[in-house]
Amino acid sequence: MAQPTNLEEARALWLDQTKGLPTNYTFQFVDSRSTKDPVVVNVRDDAVTSVSPKYYFFGDPPLVAADYPTIPELFDIIDDAENTAISSSVNYNSKYGYPTAISVVYNASNTLEIEIRTLTAYSLLEEELKMMEDLWEGSVGQDEESYSFTLRVMCFCLQDYVSPKRIAVDNSIVVSVTETETGLVSDYSYPTVAEIFGEIQQSLDNFNMEIYISFDPQLGYPLSFSTNPDFALADAGIFYELSDVVIGNDFGEVAVINEDIADATVVAERPNLGATDDSEVTDDRDKINTAESGETDSSADGAFDRFNLLMGLFSFFALAAL
Repeated sequence: MAQPTNLEEARALWLDQTKGLPTNYTFQFVDSRSTKDPVVVNVRDDAVTSVSPKYYFFGDPPLVAADYPTIPELFDIIDDAENTAISSSVNYNSKYGYPTAISVVYNASNTLEIEIRTLTAYSLLEEELKMMEDLWEGSVGQDEESYSFTLRVMCFCLQDYVSPKRIAVDNSIVVSVTETETGLVSDYSYPTVAEIFGEIQQSLDNFNMEIYISFDPQLGYPLSFSTNPDFALADAGIFYELSDVVIGNDFGEVAVINEDIADATVVAERPNLGATDDSEVTDDRDKINTAESGETDSSADGAFDRFNLLMGLFSFFALAAL
């Protein structure tokens, strides 16, 4: 999708995506007039309800929600700058149309620099999620879902848990989990595709600050999904990548967890990887995603790399504190 080149196109794209309805979203915001450190702006029903530092330090003064703009108000700032400033330049997001970078020179001593580093559009994602979930259910059959897929997980978990697995699902129940490299049966439990859809919905309901999602446009299943309830909680996130999905119950030679499929169980419960109920929270296949900045890498590999980076930084600072 081409990036809007002017305010009129950007506003029209934002209105088209939101359909003019009250919208919920969270974005990272940097304003040269107030602070050079990013803050997290939470917008619910088109009104800023709270603002917090991305990384909180003890003693930081509280931030006032009324001092921070919504996306439509940022459009108004751009409109005013085009009429009153000496010069202005703006970059816009190609999917939603919101401004990602604003630079304004009002006069020699009065300038403004604004940056939106990421934006998580909960309302828009919820519509996309429902559409893709319906597509998936139509692909596999809502009542008797049988399929197999390869799953890669990234989290602060044991290595045995995060190694790639081949998962077989029959009648909506996981009947086999094997290591892709060795073929050995895994004792850990893993989600079905339907359960991953449920985890995505939970991250939206909880307003997790970061959500990156891509979907297969033919079958509708999530190609990748990563989420984190809070930017400051590097160890609270989860990343899934799905591949090699095969519809049907012809699993070939697999080690079935329980011969009685109706009573199939997995020995070990999987860790509690989702967001907590009290917490706040993308592949370029049509950029069906949420927490995206202007033109950053929102692919599955990009999400995977970001997750690895977060884990590495968390480990570094944890060791440095010892």
